[in-house]
Amino acid sequence: MKFFLLPAILLAAFSSRSATLFIKGDHIASDSIQVFITLDEATSLRDKKVIVRTGTGFLLHTQYAEPCWISLREGNNFIQGLLSPSDSVTIDFRSASIASSFSASGRGACNYFPRIAWPSGSQILKKYPDVDVNNITLVLQAVDSLHRHYRDSLQAVLCTDIPGRYQWLGLLTTEFNWLSRRLLGRAYPDQALSILAKNDRLPVAVRQAAKKLLLFDQEYFVSPPYINDVYYTLLQEYMILKLKYQADGTASNKYQFYLDHLPSGPLRDRVLCLLLETDFKSAADTDVLNNIIEKCYPAGRTDIYAVFARHLPQQYNRQYRKGELAPDFVLTDTAGRPVQLADLRGKVLILDFWYEACVPCHSLFEAMKPLKRKFAGRSDVLFINISIDKTAVWQAALRKRTIEGLHLYTGNQGDSHPVLTAYGVQSYPTVFIIDQQGRFHSVSPPVGNMTAFEREIKALVGE
Repeated sequence: MKFFLLPAILLAAFSSRSATLFIKGDHIASDSIQVFITLDEATSLRDKKVIVRTGTGFLLHTQYAEPCWISLREGNNFIQGLLSPSDSVTIDFRSASIASSFSASGRGACNYFPRIAWPSGSQILKKYPDVDVNNITLVLQAVDSLHRHYRDSLQAVLCTDIPGRYQWLGLLTTEFNWLSRRLLGRAYPDQALSILAKNDRLPVAVRQAAKKLLLFDQEYFVSPPYINDVYYTLLQEYMILKLKYQADGTASNKYQFYLDHLPSGPLRDRVLCLLLETDFKSAADTDVLNNIIEKCYPAGRTDIYAVFARHLPQQYNRQYRKGELAPDFVLTDTAGRPVQLADLRGKVLILDFWYEACVPCHSLFEAMKPLKRKFAGRSDVLFINISIDKTAVWQAALRKRTIEGLHLYTGNQGDSHPVLTAYGVQSYPTVFIIDQQGRFHSVSPPVGNMTAFEREIKALVGE
């Protein structure tokens, strides 16, 4: 998670009444607790604090006009909740047994739970290691029943406060949406949800699940995890469609796709802010982006999303352009040797940032196989795959899959490695073409059109 400084006007919109959160320290082993505060996911308005033990526990003061999403970490224990203006909450638990000892009291206490309140999507996924086309219907039905059970249980104990209820229900829905996408991805690898939803030859449960994952719930616009999930769902769906030649890959086509799927209202405002920021950071077609801002956030709007969106062109101003020098880096290859970008001058380089759980990343690998074969054996063209996975995950992925090219990774730093910041990588896969002089040839290559991609490379090697 990244934390950004925003224009004062955005922060001021949230500053108002105080709230307090006190964690009793009698049975807590740690001397500090990490606190992650999300005021607004769409405008990246977040904060990170470390509260230290003072007296009998740990005290957090906040002063915001709107409810904020709170995540607490103490050792291996996690607590999540919603801190609203004027709340005064006291939490007590034992470090060694949070499941049985957790309690919360005071105004707003019913909006706090230890993270084990229900199993995560990844925990449930482990129960279905062999899901395929033969059992996908039964698995989806079991997961849907489990979702209803936890939703009903959660609604029975949540505060009646509407924002708080939808924050939590949005998080629960996010977990199960992620789970359903992974299950469908295992049974039908590299398939777009919209294609699965329209395929009459597939089981009804599969079509219904795929369709449901592209129907977004306006009520959950207050839930930061849900906003993020909608954002990643749309990014992934469009990338797969582009690689399947079901979308032309232009910025205008992409944003029309986004607008077609996002219901009008606050959810669209928030998700579009995330999508626009991603594209401004990756130096996409700014003319189209500016047109989207004018259309969706006209000058007459003064809310924080309109202010944030209209600030983006000035904030990023296209980080990199064709002909600019690509940032140097040193990363580790599969043999543990350091590889420096500057040492590869004289070659055309195709950088591809990826990670193992990224479905569009693997779709792109498959789409690029014929292209890589055409340039195989040449000393003047090099495909470089840069993984952000941990060592074990990266190595296992390379043993499992056939991915051509030079393999580098970010050395267990994940997406916090400086190379991700230097290249403005915000989504995956992200691809760049660098010429023989180490300069950007393309910051947004046509990955949805391999014929055009091939022309880009041939133009650099004189063919």
